[in-house]
Amino acid sequence: YVNLIRKIPQREHVIILVQSFFQNVAWQYDVIDNSKFCDELSNWNHISSTTLNQGPENLSVSTRAFPALLLQVLALALQFHPDQNDEALEGLKYAPDIDFADLAADYSNVGHQVASMLGSKDISLTKVQAGLMEAFFEEIIGSFIESWHTFGRAIPDAQELGLHRSRVWETSPCAENVMQTPAFPLERKLWLVLHLWDAHMAVVLARPITTKLDSSSVPSTSLIATSPPHGFDDATLSPFDIIVCGYHAAYKYLQDIHDLEVENRDAQETVQKIHNAVINNISKLPARATSSSPALDGKYPWLPAARETLITEVYFFLLALHRPFISTLPASRAEAHMAALKMLASQSRLFEQAGTQLYKGFALVFSTLNAMVLVTATYIQAQDDNLNLQAESVKRLEWGLARLDAMRSRNSMAGFAYDVVKVLFQKMLSRFSSPDPSTLRINKPETSFRAVETLSWDHISQAGPDL
Repeated sequence: YVNLIRKIPQREHVIILVQSFFQNVAWQYDVIDNSKFCDELSNWNHISSTTLNQGPENLSVSTRAFPALLLQVLALALQFHPDQNDEALEGLKYAPDIDFADLAADYSNVGHQVASMLGSKDISLTKVQAGLMEAFFEEIIGSFIESWHTFGRAIPDAQELGLHRSRVWETSPCAENVMQTPAFPLERKLWLVLHLWDAHMAVVLARPITTKLDSSSVPSTSLIATSPPHGFDDATLSPFDIIVCGYHAAYKYLQDIHDLEVENRDAQETVQKIHNAVINNISKLPARATSSSPALDGKYPWLPAARETLITEVYFFLLALHRPFISTLPASRAEAHMAALKMLASQSRLFEQAGTQLYKGFALVFSTLNAMVLVTATYIQAQDDNLNLQAESVKRLEWGLARLDAMRSRNSMAGFAYDVVKVLFQKMLSRFSSPDPSTLRINKPETSFRAVETLSWDHISQAGPDL
């Protein structure tokens, strides 16, 4: 333990990276409070070397895990740092041929080792935070299997602390006024994020959902619960308010999507009910969560990216809702297609706003790829559908390819995604211009849709060395 914590960099570098983390990264999950973290960092820095050399047994349970969290924070900060040639951080490099990505992997690995040394009696909220940040880091570098396993270890730790129990959600804090959003204690934040990640990956990977959350127990933020006067741009917002907006609009139905049985004759009716509910919820989202506001965007630099992430995710939900039925139901094909175009439009805006620091992220590639595969697969196998959307679809696909091409030098998964979609896009265009009527009809659409999606995911999985 002592040897590992000695690998934490010098304080001046830590200060720069912690500031960078809260400016560029923390908003994505909002489970680490800036003020509280800095207090914990200050306390850590004031622990004497004599105490540290006596080992972790002389530290509080939460303090023992703090180095694991700190190292993951440093890793993520380096991964998303806007200036990849920041001279103030050059002193971190221990060899001339390494870059910030190498250092980030080193710090994350050391953080993992620290967390692995903690026993069953050393579980704390700090350890759960460290596990979630480690899984986040592994996800963005393409180590999906490791990320899934790390995430899987964080859930039992959270359950050991009782975060899944109803008592955590029994008392809903009230806003003091319309400008003050309700407080979400750390316990609630962690369990909601863990549940959403669990449910999302279960839907994507067709795996069991291991967490539960009663949607009626999740309070709305004042962003949803109140209607401020016109021009009211002084609201106090947090990134978690945007996450909660998405939860009440769509994410709370992830369990319902997961439980759908495609062969059940009532499934189509269930899909339509969920679809109608989500569309209604989207229409009720506050403008501050869906439309730009110069005053708020200037006050909260993270808000434009968080807003587009919300829009992308709610439409990804609709895509996932209809995807099992696109081979058999033209209506679901049309709805999934429209959702994919909404995702691509949102991703275009996010790409323009975010800058190069988000190029290494997982979300831009994953969301763009999902939407583009859906659109190309639709036109390859049923090109007579959605003819009114053909021009917009081609434009969105061209822009999506340009985005992936721009990111590929910083993100290997973007390069693989580009190669996959380029092939599908060219095949789609050939279907539009083919003079042979036999190429315009597929006898077994279900098999064909699955084949196209399987091919694309088999190829993209090669981007991660562990898949």
